[in-house]
Amino acid sequence: MAIHNPSLQEQAEDKRVTLQPTAVKQFICPGEKLPISRSIHYARLAAFYPACRECPHRNETGNLPAKTIEDLEETQKRIGRTDLFTTEGIRGVYLNEIDRQQTERIVSAFCALVLENYPRRYRFSQEKSSRELSSPLMIVGYDSRASSFELMPTVIESLRRMGMMVTEVGLSSRSSFCFAAKHLEATAGILITGSGCGPAWTGFDFVGESAFPYSLGGQLDKLKFRLQKKFSRPSRQGGKLNSFQAAIPYRTNLWKYFQHLKPLEIVCHKSDPFTTQTLLELFAKLPCHLTLIDMPGKQSLTTKREVAERATIADFVVKSGADLGVMIEEDGMTCHFLDEQARIVSALSIVRLFLANPALSKAGSSIVLTDRLRNEIQKERLPSEIEIIPTLTNREAISKTIREHGVSFGCEEAGRYWFGETHPVCDSILTLGVVLQILSHTEKPFSVSIEGISG
Repeated sequence: MAIHNPSLQEQAEDKRVTLQPTAVKQFICPGEKLPISRSIHYARLAAFYPACRECPHRNETGNLPAKTIEDLEETQKRIGRTDLFTTEGIRGVYLNEIDRQQTERIVSAFCALVLENYPRRYRFSQEKSSRELSSPLMIVGYDSRASSFELMPTVIESLRRMGMMVTEVGLSSRSSFCFAAKHLEATAGILITGSGCGPAWTGFDFVGESAFPYSLGGQLDKLKFRLQKKFSRPSRQGGKLNSFQAAIPYRTNLWKYFQHLKPLEIVCHKSDPFTTQTLLELFAKLPCHLTLIDMPGKQSLTTKREVAERATIADFVVKSGADLGVMIEEDGMTCHFLDEQARIVSALSIVRLFLANPALSKAGSSIVLTDRLRNEIQKERLPSEIEIIPTLTNREAISKTIREHGVSFGCEEAGRYWFGETHPVCDSILTLGVVLQILSHTEKPFSVSIEGISG
């Protein structure tokens, strides 16, 4: 029997067939450029890695435990966050959704947007007797969350890298930050805040010239579009950094709203540290007595927590015989009132109270109301000289309407009250001062004053 000895060529062809590489599947996480191994893919799935929510391979679970696969399927049923933009700014979970790298991108895109309208210009310096490059002035503030303070250096360095002049105004509420933007005549500003969300969240609110707010449907849409485009540093020269204690002029400016008050008893929960300190400094010089009660862990108002908070304040109002109670939310803009009987005072009732104020109901006055409040108030008999102007329910729309029509007062049903100062102002402490002034000019209790107006 003949034995077949394969030739060298046949052996080589067999080897080529044997050694032909098989296709290896690559896993690349969304937002990353380099591939990862299958084992890392499974590990990230098991750890609920944020990028896995948008990964096309998220259903490839391999031999993961059944309970883990069940939890992954449950999370996929939830409505996913397509982006970080909210109605009034940007919000996301600290480090998971908003980290330092993401912060740099957001801040740089904001600078690129500002530079489109306010390009850097050369101006003559009297001190140096030469021309120097003038950049837009940006202010930066942060709220009381630890994550906000941690992100502040990244925000400042990103602004300076884009050539901006930066003024850091420190710990701020939304209201004091807007005051600082107007006071310093800033071109724009960024407030690092997670207000309206849970303790693990952070984010950014943006303002333009004269503290003009950015909202979706307006300037925030432009920022969202700008973030999707490429941008680069306008210059190699970094911007300068200054600091300014905005709290001092802000609190001084509030003092005029707390003049000529009669002795009143007020109950308020301890809000964020900045608002609490502002109230303590103001009431230390007033004949009124302020009782602050602790509400630990308050960062956002869920339904259950809001009910518990109101019940606690209502209990203090009744026991102390207070004239009113007030709840100030974390943003420093939103506030809710209780009368001396611990009953919630609606936004519509506060509008009636303000309209009874001669300063607001004088001839030629106009007020801005959102649709629901406008429909309710138009059912009542109002002075013929008061014009009601409708508006949308976002900060940018309300602020724009107040400016265009020279309005003295505006209101949202959510508990935000606007005043037509040198710029549109929405400040819960200012609102409290106006309410106290109105109550000080009458001998009637809070509840009777409101009932008398509505009747």
